[in-house]
Formats: sequence, C-alpha cells, structure tokens
Amino acid sequence: MNSIADRRRLVREVLKHPTITKSVKGFSLAYLYVQLPRVLSVLSRLARRKHSVKDAFERLQKSLKRGFLPNRFPFFALKLIFGVYFLDTILTRAPTFRKNKQLSLFISAFISGFYNVSHYKYGLQSHPNGPDTSDMTLFLLVRMLDMLVRIVAAKIRIPRRVMEFGDVALFTGSCFAIMFAWFYYPHTLPVSYRRWITMAANMDDELVETLRLIRNGEIVYGKESKHDNLLHDMCIKYGMDPDVGKFSKTVPLPCRLVHSNVTDSCEVHALWRFYRGFYTALSIYLPINVLMSLISRSWKKAWRQVLFGSARSSAFLATFITLNWYSVCLFRSRIGPKFFPGWSAQQLEDTYGPGLGSLTCGLSSLVEFPKRRGELALFVAPRALSTILPPIDQYKDNRRAFRIECLIFALSFAGLVTGSRFSSPENIRGVFKKLISSVFN
Repeated sequence: MNSIADRRRLVREVLKHPTITKSVKGFSLAYLYVQLPRVLSVLSRLARRKHSVKDAFERLQKSLKRGFLPNRFPFFALKLIFGVYFLDTILTRAPTFRKNKQLSLFISAFISGFYNVSHYKYGLQSHPNGPDTSDMTLFLLVRMLDMLVRIVAAKIRIPRRVMEFGDVALFTGSCFAIMFAWFYYPHTLPVSYRRWITMAANMDDELVETLRLIRNGEIVYGKESKHDNLLHDMCIKYGMDPDVGKFSKTVPLPCRLVHSNVTDSCEVHALWRFYRGFYTALSIYLPINVLMSLISRSWKKAWRQVLFGSARSSAFLATFITLNWYSVCLFRSRIGPKFFPGWSAQQLEDTYGPGLGSLTCGLSSLVEFPKRRGELALFVAPRALSTILPPIDQYKDNRRAFRIECLIFALSFAGLVTGSRFSSPENIRGVFKKLISSVFN
C-alpha cells in the first residue's frame, strides 16, 4: 500500500513540476493561437451561409484534430518550453550555474531553441507549400532588439518622449517598406497579407497594376500598348466612358476615374475615404472591444473607455488609408505640377506618388494611444524586414542560411526568456510580455 501511495505521490509531484505544467500551458496557448482564427473563420462563413452545418462541423473537426499532430506548431511550442525547463534543472545542479541562474537559463533556452527550431524547420521543408519559420524568427528578433534598446535606454536615461518618437519612426519606416512592396513588389508579401491591405485600401486592382506598369515602362502615356484596355472594365464599373481609361488617348488619367467616379476633388475624395475607412474599422473594433469588456470588467464602468478606444483606433486606420490615397493624388495633381513643372504625367506617376503615400501613411500612428504605437510598430516591423530581405525560397536548400536562421531564432528566444525573468517587466511590451511571462515566470 505504501509503495502505491508513494508512486501516486511521485506522479503528482512530477505533474506539478514547472517542466510539465509550463509545457502544457505553452501547448495550450499555441493551440489556441493556431485554432481560434480558424474556428472563427468557419463560424463566420457558416453565419453568412457559405458553409452548411455539416461542412462547417467537418472542417472544425479536421482542423482541431490537426492541431494535435506532432509536427504542428503547438507541439513545437511544448517541446521548446520543455527543453528549457529540463536543461535548466540539470544545469543548475552544477555549482557554477547555481550561482549564475541567468547564464543557466540563457544556455538552456539557446540549446532548446536551436535544437527544436532546427527539427521543426527541417520537417516543414519536406512540404513544398508548407509554412516557413522565417516570420517567427523575425518576430522574435524584433522583440529581442526592442528589449535590448529599452534596457540601454533605461540605463542612459533617454527621455520617454524620445522613445515614443522612436516608435512612430519605426512604424512609419516599416509601413513605407510594406506599402511600397504592396505597390511594386507584391510577391514579397504573403497572399493573405496582400489581400488584407487591398481590402483595407479599397483600391481597384487595375489601378495598382497601372502604377506598376507605368514604373516598369510597359505603359507610356500617349502611346498604344497591349495594356491600353486595362481600365476598360473599371470605367464601365463606375459608369464612365471606356475611352477615359485608355492611356493612348487620355493624358494623364482623370482624377474622377482614380476617385471611383465619386468626385473631381482630391480633398473631397480623401474625406470620403476617411469615412469609409472609419466605418469599416469601427464595425471591427467595437464588437471586439465590447466583448472583451464584458469578459474582463463591468460594462457600466467601461463603456466610455470602450467607445472612445474603438473610435480612436478606427480613426487611426481611417487616417492610414486616407494619407495613402491623398498623398498619391497630392503628388500627381498638386505638388508635382507645381514644384516640377517640366515633368511629364509619366514622370509624376512613376514611383514618387505611391512612394509619398507609403511614407506618410505611417504618420497615422500619431492618432493612436501612445502605448499602442509601440505595439503597432513591433507588429509591422517583422513584415517590413521580410520585404527587404531576399526571398526565403532562395535559401531552402542552403545549409548555411538554414543554420543562420536557427542561430538567430535561438539567440532571440534565449534573450527574451532570460529578459522576461531577470530584467524589468517594462522592457518587454504588449501582449507578448504577458504570454512569455506566464510561461517562464
């Protein structure tokens, strides 16, 4: 009887050990992160009657089961966290590491990170159309660099306003890289990301394609080409004469066509874009914020904060869209002709207008709450890096690049894990701070 009781006690102690509890918690969080968007997507399509109840149930069942496969992200997270705690438990038995727990944790996280991401990445490469780990690596790298910057800034006492300006600068620079890529190098952006930007900007694909072809020299105003009828369907869609959209006959394209036949005024069109963007964003932000307030606090106490926060976030997104549109219009119809009177319509629409729009739209973060500006900057910075770096497809069979990415992942992961436990909590920002602290603290 005693032996059975001892075994049960031992099992309970093992199950309560942080190595097990934190690993299971990490798996649960990763599973929710992967599955929740898919579940909401299926339920949304079911509500819009794009799926039958039977199809929705089958899709949900298949997706939920797939999350438990050993080669999926939740199990990768479990093994990653398990490795950190397991190695740290062993290392801290040595006198050297017992006195230096920071070093012990860093080495444990580095080894676990390098080993597990290598195996995870190798498994993903066996599937040609499978996901890649580069986004995850860049995400951790940006977060780790942000943590280091904040540690150094605290030591040399850089004013808070300077740091806040840095967030705006990072967001603006990142948005420039992303939006410029959306205009001219769409292949550097994931298809889903590209579609989301197109949906938010509400810009016709034909217009974006026109700007690309003008930059590439395939469309020249006043000359016939195979692209002369590119805007034919767009003209009919907005009730305009198809000849208006012919590059060989119309130099330059009239503002009314660019404005979707709403108005000739660039300023009125900008206000119209702001209204559309604000309404669309509010329909997304408000329900989410209301739901979160009902879960976390009393609605009676929080309703003003929810309404104001939703309105401000909606104004941010609307300003982002408006600045992008208006800057393109401003350069082709106002700034360009005034400051560069000798330039042709071809030159005015080649790169500079979209480039100005890509640059100014990032200033919209000034509309947001100061605390959210940093989170926004850290959200877009990894994607901006991915558009600047060479395509990952070039390195799929390159062992050196494979190891470099694994090394960056391991160093970034180890730095964040160690920082979350031993440095000031303010050095890691946003929701990510809560997630990593809940697993490693």
